[in-house]
Amino acid sequence: MGRPFSPLCRAEPASSRRRLCGSGSSQDDSRTRLGGGRHEHNGNTHNAYNSNHSSRRARHLIQHRSLAPAMSNLWLLLPSLVLATSLPLAAAVDSGEESLAARSPLVAALRRAESQPPLDEAVSPIGPIEVEEAQKAWADGVLQIGAKFEQSLTAAQKEAASFVDDLYGHGLQSVLFKPSQSTSKPFRTSREGVISHLAGGYGEFPEDQGFAVSSKWNRIRYENAGIEIEGLQALAMGNSFFRDTFTGNETKLEYTFGYFRAKGGKLKINLHFSSIPYTNHSNATQSLSVTEDEVRAAQKAFADSIIEIGAYHEKGWHYYERTAMFVDTMFAFDFGPVLFKAAE
Repeated sequence: MGRPFSPLCRAEPASSRRRLCGSGSSQDDSRTRLGGGRHEHNGNTHNAYNSNHSSRRARHLIQHRSLAPAMSNLWLLLPSLVLATSLPLAAAVDSGEESLAARSPLVAALRRAESQPPLDEAVSPIGPIEVEEAQKAWADGVLQIGAKFEQSLTAAQKEAASFVDDLYGHGLQSVLFKPSQSTSKPFRTSREGVISHLAGGYGEFPEDQGFAVSSKWNRIRYENAGIEIEGLQALAMGNSFFRDTFTGNETKLEYTFGYFRAKGGKLKINLHFSSIPYTNHSNATQSLSVTEDEVRAAQKAFADSIIEIGAYHEKGWHYYERTAMFVDTMFAFDFGPVLFKAAE
């Protein structure tokens, strides 16, 4: 029975294969040369095969081990090989050889990477601290408009225009604005509508006296009921308080602000809703008995308001609007007839 054919013999020439594996005429020669029985011949031939086979495996192991450092070095050289390959291809693109570049997946990948916009703050989600910083910027801006009004109405309007351009998103997104104390045009989408509410002076909005200039505020604070953030859009809702310079009294308004992140990372306003807190008249008529402390507090508020109106008139500010606010706050015209006897 013939000996199995070794896979190692396939790669050898015929003469070597006969020498290592004992096949062909060499097998006949060995049988004649060795003499004796078949069993003795096969045993000697197997011994020669096993010896040669072991030597062959040893040579393969030596070769593989000698290649191991070269293979590890190849991984270290791989980035250089990629760069060396990409440089001629990139040069081909620059020289106008589009056919070569079109056939190269590497150049196509480089082109896609170059076409991607750089990552910046414009793709970063909005954080709650940023919303609070935007609210502070709005409050500081309103106070600055009021300070400019001491110079002139024109200076205040110019400051208001710069304020709106800096904090609102007109020209980038639609801006929805609903100011408090506005009846003829309560819903506004234009830049001029916001400026008019803050500093007045626009013929399109005749009822606007200028929120930032009709009263002399010296402090604005917020009480956020909640801040909701969804990626690049944020909403804030709550109460804002405006403190009067002369009396120290605070005017309370309710607000909703919407912010989006503009190019460059700055937050811009795209929603601004402001309103006066609602008063339930039915509950007011069913209130408890009036106390003496409440009467004294109402008298003090009346006196402070008269002094405040006089100070506004002396400074040349919008004292008429302050007078209207005083009447709406102190007198009960919303509830029914009011009996009034003037001194003069």
